[in-house]
Amino acid sequence: MELQRAETEDRRPALRLVRATPAEVAEWERLQRQQKIDAIMDAAAFSAVIEALRDSGKPAVGHNLSLDLAFMLHSFVQPLPPTWPEYKQLVQRQFPGGVYDTKLIASSTLDDYPDTSLGNLYAALQQRSAGGGPAGDGLPGIEHAQGYARYKGVQGGEFAHEAGFDAYMTGAVFGWQLHLYAGVKYISAADGTRGDAGMVVGTLRPSALPCWDVLQEIYSNKITAMRSDMQYLALKGPDCRPARPNVIYCTGFMPGALRRADIPRELGRCGVRGVRATLLGDGSSALVEFSEAGAVEDGIAALRDSWMGCNPQPFAAYRAVKEAARSGEGPQAAEMNGRPVKRPRTEKEMEVEAPAPGRRCSIM
Repeated sequence: MELQRAETEDRRPALRLVRATPAEVAEWERLQRQQKIDAIMDAAAFSAVIEALRDSGKPAVGHNLSLDLAFMLHSFVQPLPPTWPEYKQLVQRQFPGGVYDTKLIASSTLDDYPDTSLGNLYAALQQRSAGGGPAGDGLPGIEHAQGYARYKGVQGGEFAHEAGFDAYMTGAVFGWQLHLYAGVKYISAADGTRGDAGMVVGTLRPSALPCWDVLQEIYSNKITAMRSDMQYLALKGPDCRPARPNVIYCTGFMPGALRRADIPRELGRCGVRGVRATLLGDGSSALVEFSEAGAVEDGIAALRDSWMGCNPQPFAAYRAVKEAARSGEGPQAAEMNGRPVKRPRTEKEMEVEAPAPGRRCSIM
């Protein structure tokens, strides 16, 4: 006998007894197990792909993927951690094969591509793969598996922003970039040393390293930092630390006396243009950014003339104060993160007035 769930004609739950052979019962149980497995796989969705990529140790490749990476981890792995170091650890756990950004590679490597958007980059490299580039630099073509010819011969813009085609273009670009790196390595033209923040700069010379080792050494776990003066975001190892010579850290203002527009307006009256200011904490300090580093000296003089007690310092001073505050070595931890320091509440402030009889107490 076999017991099955059923419904009556008026859709009430019921049980049905079915006479069946042992073989039929075993087949029914197999189908039930498979249905449960299928339901679990459907619920897992793209999480199963991420787990397979993690377990394989293969590299994760994207194009300008900082937002996509965070969204994917939050949606299919776990809620994003509250701090950057914890986020980096999460990325390293989920992608042990490394993360590569084709936009970052294209922005700073072998060829000068004025437009590194995915479609245009793919089109430029695709042309070279067809023999349209300089002599001797033809890139390998791409063969499509039988039954998967939808993207065969397609130009970059035809299916742009279609998820499958964007993934295909990214993979093709990465493969071509590997070919471009074959047998070459960035070293400094002068002494072979690395440039700021570990990025390798200079000319190209022959290298004994295979192209994959070169890419790993330079670009593994580094992704594009959009709208930033940082060369990249480091998902592993030390973070990029831009010098920011056009930014100064000013202290000594009267707390609460300034608005954000006051500093650019006053410096503009003194002939210093292209200034942006960010007030910190209670307004007693600020970061002042100049559009041109050459204007910093005049800006410092104007700040000292306009605000008595103003103390302009290099951006490195702000970084040092912030690091000290983060490690708990100073009382300015909250202020350096752009928040006013909270004072302890007085006993009077902590008193709660009892509501009048018959009145409801609401919390806003």
